[in-house]
Amino acid sequence: MKRIAIILFVILSPELYGSGFDDTILWIYDLPESSSNSLNTEPRLICDSTVQVSVLYSRPYRIDELSWNNAFVKKGFGRWGLFGRFNSYGMKRYYNDYIYEAGIAVILPGSLAASVAGEYHYEQFDAVGGFARGELDARLSYRRGAVSANAGISGLVLQEEYKIPGGRKSRPWGSVSALLNKEISLSAGVRKFENGRVRWLFCQRARLSSELSLSFGVINRPDVIFGRLIVAHGSFSLDLAFYSISRLNDTAVLGLTYGG
Repeated sequence: MKRIAIILFVILSPELYGSGFDDTILWIYDLPESSSNSLNTEPRLICDSTVQVSVLYSRPYRIDELSWNNAFVKKGFGRWGLFGRFNSYGMKRYYNDYIYEAGIAVILPGSLAASVAGEYHYEQFDAVGGFARGELDARLSYRRGAVSANAGISGLVLQEEYKIPGGRKSRPWGSVSALLNKEISLSAGVRKFENGRVRWLFCQRARLSSELSLSFGVINRPDVIFGRLIVAHGSFSLDLAFYSISRLNDTAVLGLTYGG
């Protein structure tokens, strides 16, 4: 029973990762990084005339009862593109959290691109039942030469079945990336989470060869050190990310991408 209580605390406490495990893990995949062939929802990359499918899997904190999965698909048409995402996170027989998302991206005049997506979020507690809400996510990107910038807002509640004390708050965020040369880029991001906490991310990425790239970085409050290795061959790439955080077991994320 004690083990179950600890696991439920890990799942439901926003203090561990600011706004949960999912936000922290996906953050490094959201930076406006043109040299990455993996999961990335930066609007301009969605519009590229390609099909891309990415899946991610993790067993958070190496706890057997926990599972986390994320799938992303996009189809670009040059000036615009469509994308969708499915995410699940939960503990066997006790709790499940599902997210279904679909959106559209478009390239605008003046080096701008934008996207908007609708999200259906469903939380299921086996002893209580399920609760659902609809949300809206929007983002705007700018690219000029070797510099890219991204800004957005997520979690705009459109409709929900239950209310929480204080209400749900939208989460603004932004990031900037500079490609120093053909091999190395630097990125930084900031997010304000639902509980009011502001967190920073710093990341350096290096393309070691046409088939191999490596990145590492840090996130604060709580302090997280992460690394990411991408091995690409043809239309496929294998992604391995590693997160280290104090007081919890390290977490590894395995990903596979086709296309892009």
